[in-house]
Amino acid sequence: MRNTDDSAYDETYIHKFLDQIKKIFPIRFIRTNLIIGFPGETKQDFEKLLKFVEETKFDNIALFEYHDEPLAASSKLANKVDDYEIRTRFTKIRQLVNRQLLESEQARK
Repeated sequence: MRNTDDSAYDETYIHKFLDQIKKIFPIRFIRTNLIIGFPGETKQDFEKLLKFVEETKFDNIALFEYHDEPLAASSKLANKVDDYEIRTRFTKIRQLVNRQLLESEQARK
């Protein structure tokens, strides 16, 4: 499944891509990494991410709180999310992920 417009990797494309993987590979393990609070992340962006995680039900998710790294280009970006907000968002998504992983584990038993 190839996207002909490299700039159009939006949520619709990603959902279709993941559905295709699930269809082709009935036995699979899909994991992802998410950075919470990347500069410019709005409350709406975060709510959209929560919905995506809820709908997608990954087999595993590694979550990271954004923080500036001295040599990283992202440390120079504007619109930083404050530390308290990052921690609040991280806690909220961590609870969702933990619940999903527990439900998944219980379903395998």
